[in-house]
Amino acid sequence: MPSNKHSLELQQQAKAKRETHGFKGADISGFFDNISHSNIENSIGKVPGRELIKMWLKSGFMDKGTFNETIQGTPQGGAISPLLANIGLHGLETVVKAIPYRHPPTKNHPLGQKSKYGMGIIRYADDFIVTAHSKEYILEAKKVIEKWLLDRNLELSEEKTRIVHTEDGFDFLNFKLRTFKGKALFMPSKSKVLNFCQKIGEIVKSLNGAKQEAVISTLNPILRGFANYYRGGVSKETFSYIDYRVWQYLWRWAKRRHPYKSKNWIKAKHFHHVRTRS
Repeated sequence: MPSNKHSLELQQQAKAKRETHGFKGADISGFFDNISHSNIENSIGKVPGRELIKMWLKSGFMDKGTFNETIQGTPQGGAISPLLANIGLHGLETVVKAIPYRHPPTKNHPLGQKSKYGMGIIRYADDFIVTAHSKEYILEAKKVIEKWLLDRNLELSEEKTRIVHTEDGFDFLNFKLRTFKGKALFMPSKSKVLNFCQKIGEIVKSLNGAKQEAVISTLNPILRGFANYYRGGVSKETFSYIDYRVWQYLWRWAKRRHPYKSKNWIKAKHFHHVRTRS
């Protein structure tokens, strides 16, 4: 799972550059199927292990007992595929940063001060975003990126690529990113939260008849991992919602475990007050 440092980086970019528009390259169409082998080989140069990487590219894959050659692309989900994706897209950030870019106009700089660093761009494997203070800059970046990808036998997915105002927000690396009153905020994405709650519900249901200790020891690492990953964002409301959903799942588990006991008995047996929490 990627680190939330990418979201922190976006927050810093938005604050420093007052960027209001985001270009969400949600998906490079058929990236893992179409990435050029020659492009990857040219990118790695004469590094140690070059021949091994070439063997990975040409190794093929098995599907339902049938061997398939990999003339181009790399199997999605393969152990080495994320690394090959990073190699194949290396240089995209440099191309975007090279686009002439000016900050918003000010009293001292009516045309906008020329930026030393260019537009904001964050990439993780084949998922990336570009930020700027105007839609015109974003459209220019989109054209440059499309040409750069075309030279590598790739193209953006028009269906999943979006240009949005940062106040409306967008999802990136399982985070919902948006700005509010000039401040960049990030929080768990709605789809990620709902999927996580569904997963917890399925786990609790699978523990029907299990002892309370087993339920706690199973759920705690999962809940702790989710909380640790998203704790750096604006997650209070999300955590409260998940807390409520988990309580519902556990209450149903307790009622199934003791079908002939009263609600008060079940509450006294399994749900105790710990400081301000029950």
